[in-house]
Amino acid sequence: MSDHHHHDEINVPKPFLIGATLMVVTIVVLTAISSWTGFGQSQSEMPAAVDQLAVNFFDEDDGGVGVYHAETGEPLKIYEAGSGNFIRIAVRSLAAKREMSGIGKTPPFELIKTEAGRIFLHDPSTEKFLALRAFGQGNADDFAELFATSMEGDDI
Repeated sequence: MSDHHHHDEINVPKPFLIGATLMVVTIVVLTAISSWTGFGQSQSEMPAAVDQLAVNFFDEDDGGVGVYHAETGEPLKIYEAGSGNFIRIAVRSLAAKREMSGIGKTPPFELIKTEAGRIFLHDPSTEKFLALRAFGQGNADDFAELFATSMEGDDI
């Protein structure tokens, strides 16, 4: 039997080592810049509101979704079955977080409008929110319509 050890030598090309080193340094530098400036990070705090509306969302008996003014109970909009799909998805994503936290359907959600005109759907129960324009201006406009509808009700 031979007591002979094999030493396999791995030769990594020098350009590859330089490239890998530059990539790691670049990642570390960009991460540091992002941490210091906030550039490229998602927003973790609600922006200041210039207008807000407390609303409840309920499934209707016919398969539609109703949006109700939380304070008055008046319907703001009823989406028939098959319509209002983005509103359904947005609300269900926040409602799932409520369910995981053991929070029921009763506490209202808030629609928040910022000075810049951006609309957010906020769940004060979980402190989670969705920046609605991130899903397309048309989808944000669906929620913005609810502000206009609630204002019409104030004039009555």
